[in-house]
Amino acid sequence: MGTEKETVVLGAGLAGMVASIILAREGREVRVLESAKGLGGNSPFHPSLHATPIDMDKVAAWTGLDTNRMFTLGNVSETFIGTQVFYQKPMYIVERGNRSTAIDTYLFEEAEKLGVAFEFGHHVKDPKELPKGSIIATGYHPSMYKAFNMPCAKGEGYNLIAENDDPSLEGNVYSWIAPYTKDYAYGCVLNGMRYLLLFSRFSMPKEALDQFQKDLKATLGWEHDNWGAIRNHPYPWTFKRPKLLVDGYILAGAAGNNIDPMGGFGIHGAILSGVIAARAVSSPEKAAEELKRLNKRFTVAAVTFESLKRMPASARFYRIVLSYPELFGPMMFLMGRGIPGYDRNWCTEVINGYHKGRGLGERLSDMKKIFTY
Repeated sequence: MGTEKETVVLGAGLAGMVASIILAREGREVRVLESAKGLGGNSPFHPSLHATPIDMDKVAAWTGLDTNRMFTLGNVSETFIGTQVFYQKPMYIVERGNRSTAIDTYLFEEAEKLGVAFEFGHHVKDPKELPKGSIIATGYHPSMYKAFNMPCAKGEGYNLIAENDDPSLEGNVYSWIAPYTKDYAYGCVLNGMRYLLLFSRFSMPKEALDQFQKDLKATLGWEHDNWGAIRNHPYPWTFKRPKLLVDGYILAGAAGNNIDPMGGFGIHGAILSGVIAARAVSSPEKAAEELKRLNKRFTVAAVTFESLKRMPASARFYRIVLSYPELFGPMMFLMGRGIPGYDRNWCTEVINGYHKGRGLGERLSDMKKIFTY
């Protein structure tokens, strides 16, 4: 497999395709191996919508890609704690999957234009059978974590994909923080699709979905019954910074733990680590330093967020944190600095967006409601 002139990329997700585009631009031969039978992967998550804070100019400069085509700035962005709304600064929305409106489709077409060869339905059991220097961009695959000694945990949840019949909701982003998940739930509306995800990096009983459906109806008036269950979904979990070079192989995206430890924002990590992985083919040491620089705050963010999640009644505590940033600003600051390559602090932006123009009376009202949910 592979030749001295050819680079093998394992995985046709964001990181793998970004890496293949960068390498092909340099005149290298690139072959992408993907276990799924077609674009969009085997994941139960796709097609899907993702909201993320992203610096469009910086990402465009890093990749040379038309990021304005790939992302849409959301209109309304609301966070609910239970059923009480906290407004936040709008985020960008991006679609994943194999539809014509998905970022995957855009990257695939760009890669093909440059002569990148794709082999779909090509399952690789042992990545170490590939040539040294291959790029491993396999996303959430436990066998790959095991092969490269990456600590792995499992989460559970529910997701929903539905047609959106209300054009006025197009571009809206919603999220929920509540006791039934140690993480959060979120929903996006874009390209005629509604996408909802209730997920936890811990076990999640069926009762959690029942309560979320009640909150969903109370907050947005939405009622859906075609939920899909996500069980034993693997994800990397370590307080150490993302990895790039392991045993002569190059890790990218989720395979290298390039995921924001607090919000789970993986779009940044996938795109930027894809660029770095491509650079590592010719300059591995420089690429490793670059990845380290982009993730210099990863460990602090991971430890801070893990501490918050393990507190009793963490959802209520998080509500206090949102209501009184003067007291808990440092904690939010530390948690919001873990997104690879994102220089601003998304937690601070959320809080400032919520508190703009709000007086002491409104904050005291928040405090009264905190212990009634």
